[in-house]
Amino acid sequence: LDRAGEDIAEFPAGISQIQADQARMEYLKGRFLALEKAEKETGQRREEYREAGLAYSKALETYRIKHDLYLHEQAGILAEELEEGQPCPVCGSIHHPNPAVKSRKAPDRKELDDLQKAYEKAGDQEKRLQAALARSEENRKNIKDDIEGKVRESFGDIIPEEEYQTIVKQRISVLEKTK
Repeated sequence: LDRAGEDIAEFPAGISQIQADQARMEYLKGRFLALEKAEKETGQRREEYREAGLAYSKALETYRIKHDLYLHEQAGILAEELEEGQPCPVCGSIHHPNPAVKSRKAPDRKELDDLQKAYEKAGDQEKRLQAALARSEENRKNIKDDIEGKVRESFGDIIPEEEYQTIVKQRISVLEKTK
């Protein structure tokens, strides 16, 4: 009973501490939800980037194949005009033992230009998605760092550092598995 007055005086401070702890826990809950959302977004951005990379590689390979056919076709066009004993307009030889032949699969200049535009567009899309992925990963990292900092700030004097790091890593691991 002698301490009753002291206990009553400390009671508002205890309530304030509980309210502050509750506010920190609500904040951390919100940050973990934000991290979960960021993990899903990063996974989605990673998949979009991967698909864009495949599309770019395919478009570039198609262009290269068609470009080679186009160049070979130009040689075939020139070869049609060759006459034995007359100099070749490309190399100057007067002997033409194995002239190039026109291909039926060769693209025309417009098709080649369209293919070039397609692979350049695919490359631009890949770069945009790479930048979006980098931003998403940076956001995810910032949220993780914020959570670790708040946990350290909130529980650093109660929980040893290696334990709260383990707790945060376990929670983050659970979130990463659900993405």
